[in-house]
Amino acid sequence: MQLLQPLLRWLVPYGHFSRRINAHFYLGLSIFLSIVIVGYVAYHDLSSDGEGAPYNAGTLDSALKYRFSGPVPSDDIVIIDIDERSLAKMAEEFGRWPWPRSAFAELLLSLDEVGTQSIVFNLMFSDADIKDPDSDELFAYAASELNQVVYPITRLPAKNDDQSEVLVEMLQGAEFEADSIGRSSIAVIFPCFESTHANLGVNNLKIEDDGVIRKSYIRWQDEGFSLDGITSRVMDHLGLEESLSTGMPNDYLINWRNKRGAYLRVPFVDVYESLTGIDESFDMNSLEGKIIIIGATAPGLAIPKVTPVDRNTDDNMIIANAIDDVINETYLRPIGIWVQALLGCLFLFLLALLYIRGVSGTIIDVVFWLAQSAAVAITIISVSYTPYLFDLSLLIYAGMSFYLIEKGHSFSVERSRIGLHPFKPDFNFNEVTAVRCEIDEPRSREAVYRKFEKTFGHREVFFINGLFSNKSILTDSLDTASYVIVNAEKYAVEAMIEVVPDDLSEQLSILRPVPNIDSNDSTEYFQEITRRCLENALDTVNR
Repeated sequence: MQLLQPLLRWLVPYGHFSRRINAHFYLGLSIFLSIVIVGYVAYHDLSSDGEGAPYNAGTLDSALKYRFSGPVPSDDIVIIDIDERSLAKMAEEFGRWPWPRSAFAELLLSLDEVGTQSIVFNLMFSDADIKDPDSDELFAYAASELNQVVYPITRLPAKNDDQSEVLVEMLQGAEFEADSIGRSSIAVIFPCFESTHANLGVNNLKIEDDGVIRKSYIRWQDEGFSLDGITSRVMDHLGLEESLSTGMPNDYLINWRNKRGAYLRVPFVDVYESLTGIDESFDMNSLEGKIIIIGATAPGLAIPKVTPVDRNTDDNMIIANAIDDVINETYLRPIGIWVQALLGCLFLFLLALLYIRGVSGTIIDVVFWLAQSAAVAITIISVSYTPYLFDLSLLIYAGMSFYLIEKGHSFSVERSRIGLHPFKPDFNFNEVTAVRCEIDEPRSREAVYRKFEKTFGHREVFFINGLFSNKSILTDSLDTASYVIVNAEKYAVEAMIEVVPDDLSEQLSILRPVPNIDSNDSTEYFQEITRRCLENALDTVNR
């Protein structure tokens, strides 16, 4: 309890002060929180070069995880998976990983023969295989013959650029900004085969500060230049590069396929055995017209990544979702951050208006929780059935802040008004007047309360809205009435009642005075006041 003493000492003056500003508190709170929202949005808007912060990561993750539906994975995208089973069976012919590159050359040539549209080769051969140069030669030949294959190039941290001998202009597809001049070296890792260099696509993933991958890109944007990404290369293979929606951003939120099936995965060994004739149970012709992603998921070869829908997502699945979103334009489009701010501010002013208008607290609670629930539902439903993200997290947080602050404010006001600890009054007990108030209409009763407070001061007036705090057979037998305890002489209270409109003053009556008590015991005096109130209530029943 001692730990609460500093809080209680602060609460007492605030409680009395809050009674003075009660009529303006709600408007002031809504304005204050709106300024906070606008400041927050402006900061993020300016710090992100005008792109804004259009979504809340936590809200997005929850909406994607708990949504009811989502886009269907495209049947045109197939993952050829170097999984544990493939490693085990291929070891019978090639031994432990890595396999000879001739195996991959045979695969690429066979995929081209069956008529695939595009191939993403998500494996890095950065160094020559000095033990098997013939295998490297076959892979180099395959790369020179095939134009619809994307090979990976990995961007290293920019701090290593000065040590690199690779120039940006050496990389085919590089585009410079208009004001970018001079020699520009870049630290990258790319295949050692020169025949692949015309078809490189950046394979870096966009990992956010919390370690989660939520976005992808068409082209890799760097300082002063951009490079082809895997997605832009695939679009070029499909002839869709020029037909991309002009409104599509380069960086976009991935609309994960996590509710309506998954992409077809075929173990590498099944495809290899089919093309070599060892086991033709897999039909190679089923890959005609497909977009093929070749990559590894076996432990030790691949590192799982964290996404909003799975903490163990492999790179191939991320690439598949990113490509699918661009081809079918299903990427998530969040509503603008300033629209979010506007909705949040409007909700704050709606809450303030309800309180200012004297709407019942129960009704306000219902409106608040319905609005909060609706905001959550709209966010989840929007990502379930549309490519739009109606992120209403600002509205939710703003409303919750208003609601919690208001509850603390109301606690202080109510306890201060009824004189409960720590607001127990310090009266001159020879000058206390009790008034019965039979006004039932809440707004009119509130207006009379405020008239008492304004006339005699907030510290000198207390209100009793019920003699019993709980419903019982006793309370049912008494008429509902409230009592005003005023630290003032009877004549002053009578003078105040005279200026109240007649229809209200008729419902105010001063109780029989409490006799003087030669005691400093406030408890004894309030017991006498309680007797007067009870006598009055019983007299009313008898009448």
